[in-house]
Amino acid sequence: MDQGQLRLVVIGCGRVFERYHLPAIGGCEQVQLVGVCEMEEVRRAWISNQLPSARCEPDVEQLLHSVEADAALVCTPPQTHAAIVERLLAAGLHVLVEKPMALTLDEARRLQHARQTSGKVLRVGFNRRYRRDYMALRQAAANIMRQITFTFIAETGRWQSGDKSITPDFVLHDAGSHALDLVAHVCGQPIERLQARVENEADGLIVRMAVQLAGDITAICIVGHSARYVESLVVSDAARTRQATASANAWNKLKLAACKLTGRLTATDESFRAQLVGFADACRGRDDGRGANVIDGLASVAAIEAAIASIRHNGAWREIRPTSPAKMCTS
Repeated sequence: MDQGQLRLVVIGCGRVFERYHLPAIGGCEQVQLVGVCEMEEVRRAWISNQLPSARCEPDVEQLLHSVEADAALVCTPPQTHAAIVERLLAAGLHVLVEKPMALTLDEARRLQHARQTSGKVLRVGFNRRYRRDYMALRQAAANIMRQITFTFIAETGRWQSGDKSITPDFVLHDAGSHALDLVAHVCGQPIERLQARVENEADGLIVRMAVQLAGDITAICIVGHSARYVESLVVSDAARTRQATASANAWNKLKLAACKLTGRLTATDESFRAQLVGFADACRGRDDGRGANVIDGLASVAAIEAAIASIRHNGAWREIRPTSPAKMCTS
């Protein structure tokens, strides 16, 4: 690929794309948005108004035949990820897919094979890897970490449609995928086994996971959907505890207000833009070491699958199944 702009198509233009990915694309000089695919007529009308220069089609095949592209961003519902990503890789496109990469380990392994066959880059949208405060904890805690706790409670109804019930499986695929990927990334060690239990609340559902990672590191992941957004990362060793908090507390609300007033990027917006820049660089053969590759995506799916199985077996410990052959290319 030449060093010009990466010609990008987007598959699925819902609220996550509108709120986070579209501003990231607009602020990324390395990327040119050339086309979008959206099934819903109302959203296509919105796209025509917001992105008049981008080709808009209701079908992936129509889009692939309508524009010349180098890469694709997939923001469709998780149950569609595997089939769409597989098709895009076969069409010769690099792919950045929103988390989770797939809903089952079998699907994830299929995508691993498709990526290897295509020789293209496949990245997974774990944008929290690019948050500055989390990166700082990862660097500060290298080689001395013994305990990590990540809490991520999303606001009920903010992203899913109102008629979708909140189930443990949904919570794990949504918030749990972020948590399990982030603790492994911050620790720099793979998850070896875990147990998970459901804690029902009056206004939501929480899943608490005890996680054991290589290197004798333990983690607690508390994820869910409830009435109030909570997010924090705590890392500890024998002598010190360090914490980063993204929850909607008074200090963070003040920082968000300051960003709006001055036009500066919020921490979340900054992470989405950095993730997109990292993806564009990876497509040109420059890996920043932070983006989640196909092996990372597969490991997260394997951990989620183990957590679901643990819940169904009354919180029993579950070993994480092997995710890849030792010499598999990991782009």
